[in-house]
Amino acid sequence: MEFYLDGTGEISFAGYSAFQTSGSGMYAGNELLSDEKILAKLSAYVPREEFTGLRVRLEEELVRLFGGYYRGYLGVDMMICHFAGEAPVYRIHPCVEINLRMNMGLVARFLTDRYLAPETEGIFQIAYYPAEGLALKEHLRMVEEFPLRIVDGRIHSGYLSLVPVTPRSRYGAFIQCD
Repeated sequence: MEFYLDGTGEISFAGYSAFQTSGSGMYAGNELLSDEKILAKLSAYVPREEFTGLRVRLEEELVRLFGGYYRGYLGVDMMICHFAGEAPVYRIHPCVEINLRMNMGLVARFLTDRYLAPETEGIFQIAYYPAEGLALKEHLRMVEEFPLRIVDGRIHSGYLSLVPVTPRSRYGAFIQCD
């Protein structure tokens, strides 16, 4: 969940974000989905009202902890955990960490809300390329294979690099939408 604190004790909810990790737990990318689609996806595991209650409680705690002196965006990372038993049970681990800064979830939230068509879904990723030339090769492949389609100023599908890609690039930041 993403929030904004104004430094005087006022907090506002900035939206939900959903990210993926690799098998080792490393960040792999953020899903570009509306808040409603994120909630629908997560409520397949945990009832929607659990998220609503958790959001209210987090707002109270974040104001208590940081409200008087922190001004800026922050994100609270959490997980849905599976507990084995007679019937599978899923629960929310409500606070894996708190990021007192602009974070990848906020970037994904802003990209989705400001630039994607409402029905569009996609992924926002940061990629590392171990040798010069690989980033450019992959970028050119993606441009060819997933042409960008914009309608009425909003992305409907395709690939878009968010940073310049040169023959010397070793990192990339991009979105790919269905």
